[in-house]
Amino acid sequence: MKFDTDIKKIFLFGLFLRFLFMPFTGFLQDVGNINYVSHIFATGHFNVYRYLGERLASGPLTIAGYPIFTIEDAWGYFPFGFVILGTFHWLFLPLLPGFDGEKWLEGYYAFRAVFLAKVPYLIFDIAIGWLLYKYFKDRDDATSFEQKDRAAFAFKLWWLNPVVIFTSYIFGQIDVMMTFFTFSGVYLAERYKKPYSGSVLLGLGGLIKTIPMFALPFLSFSPGLTGRKKIIAFLIGIGVLFLGILPFVGYEPFRTQILFSHHSDRLFALNFTPWGSKDTTYIFMLCYALLFLWYVIKDKERKLNLIEVNLILFAILFIVVNFHPQWFLWIIPFIIIVSVERGYTHLLKYLYIFFFLTILQWKFELEYFKLMAPVFTWAQRSLFDMIGLFYNSQQFVNISRSTLSGILIFLIIVTLMRKTSAYINNPVKIGLGFRSKLILVLSLIGVTAVIFYPFKVRSEKVVQQSFDTVVGLDSRPVMQTFLAEGKEIRKILIDTRMVDIPYQKRYDIDVEILDGNGNVVAKNIIKTRDLSGDSWIPVPFKGLHVEKGGRYAIKVYASTPVKEHSLFIKYSSKDVYHGGEMFSDGEGTGGDLAFRVVDQNQMKVSDEFYPRLLKDKPFIIIYSIIMAGMFVAILR
Repeated sequence: MKFDTDIKKIFLFGLFLRFLFMPFTGFLQDVGNINYVSHIFATGHFNVYRYLGERLASGPLTIAGYPIFTIEDAWGYFPFGFVILGTFHWLFLPLLPGFDGEKWLEGYYAFRAVFLAKVPYLIFDIAIGWLLYKYFKDRDDATSFEQKDRAAFAFKLWWLNPVVIFTSYIFGQIDVMMTFFTFSGVYLAERYKKPYSGSVLLGLGGLIKTIPMFALPFLSFSPGLTGRKKIIAFLIGIGVLFLGILPFVGYEPFRTQILFSHHSDRLFALNFTPWGSKDTTYIFMLCYALLFLWYVIKDKERKLNLIEVNLILFAILFIVVNFHPQWFLWIIPFIIIVSVERGYTHLLKYLYIFFFLTILQWKFELEYFKLMAPVFTWAQRSLFDMIGLFYNSQQFVNISRSTLSGILIFLIIVTLMRKTSAYINNPVKIGLGFRSKLILVLSLIGVTAVIFYPFKVRSEKVVQQSFDTVVGLDSRPVMQTFLAEGKEIRKILIDTRMVDIPYQKRYDIDVEILDGNGNVVAKNIIKTRDLSGDSWIPVPFKGLHVEKGGRYAIKVYASTPVKEHSLFIKYSSKDVYHGGEMFSDGEGTGGDLAFRVVDQNQMKVSDEFYPRLLKDKPFIIIYSIIMAGMFVAILR
């Protein structure tokens, strides 16, 4: 009974963590496109690619605040992904009354829509956990107790896995679906000796992303298959892929933007060209060929099974390829099985730590919470930038990436070695201990603190339109009035153009901030020797406290004599900024100066989050009841 209770608590704990993020997080650009494309399919447009092409013919789209210029921008994958997601979206349409595929983020149901969009991920996620449980539960090389023990441990390693939760529910990517088809295809072929069924599943996975096709040749040469059966198994997988894309191949944009997408170029980025040759050798394909030949020719006794060879395949990929963060999910089921069998599960925490340190270079972590509070997320520094305050942030990531590759190489070596008795002798812990419950409580306290804590937020006012005119800059001042949007101005940026000024005759530019009465409240000097050509001049004013909403002015002039027609400042002849106007030598000119104001203000995430949340009271009430019930059940 205790074992069953432990499994239930593990499941509830993992489900609670998933539900915690499902409605509120996601890389908004991708989540927006997924909702949009799913809606296209759900409303009867089977050929989503053609629909997108016709829609984009009249001009670019804007989904969730991000522009879409090509079909690939909206959906760069094969069709089975939008068939699955679109089918679920069709089932959920009664729960999304008045859903607008292009403007869904503006609707009252934004959190509900994001939650429902991730429900398919949850189904495939649970299915992978169940397969891992069955893989060890049905083994005949251990006692009944050890079978259940290892099965539950493998399930726990998946269900509470930070990479799984991050990629599917925080990042909001579709890769868990492809991972299911890849793993289940290999699982059926290896565990139940059903290579034909496995080939079908790999083909279906290839209809989401093509990477499962790299596993197909290994499956075709799995033990027990004769020459003809090997060919049949291979052709089944290729046939499923071909039939799936056949309805779309005749559409030219599908061929150019999807079938031969630039995304696959990452596999070939690491290469070398022999001296005196025009031929290029791709490192990943070289390693792939060596691994395949080892498996087919050298390893005739099949010391490596399909699970192990796929772990090596994906490990090689992540060592030599600049991978997207969500790709790392592909290897996780295979790593869990091998690490449980060989007794190396303690390595997993280091693998995950250096994975997360490696992906800091993407600087996406603030984007994940943009749905909750847009101003809070885009205004803060990324972790990558914060590391850069103390150490070279790119070098830090490079060191982390090198360490991650070292761990993967070690796993390859462990996998190639003969099995040990670690499977029987290595003890495992199944239930949720005090530490897990403490993490749960502290996580909720942390989330609450983030929502209510008054952060200092930087924002930037940018005149977005192009500037079609320049005005000469000399001792006669050019001014621009503006409204302060924060309580502290951090810096001003001004767009200038410098023409034919010898270095030894560079000039000083004075920049002053005036209050509403014309008094100078701050001043700084910019040395033009630090500039070249067209550039935005950054003028720091750290600690300049202003009245939020008050009217101020930027005054720019050259304090030293300037050669005529050598120094200009850009402006727009149109009124592109409605909070102020431009003056030249004290006279209003119309139009606006090319300027940016970076200010700082205090705000709470709750200031934006709660008004958005309360737009959909039925959803939040049901969601809160479910979350409270799971929380109580976990702590009991």
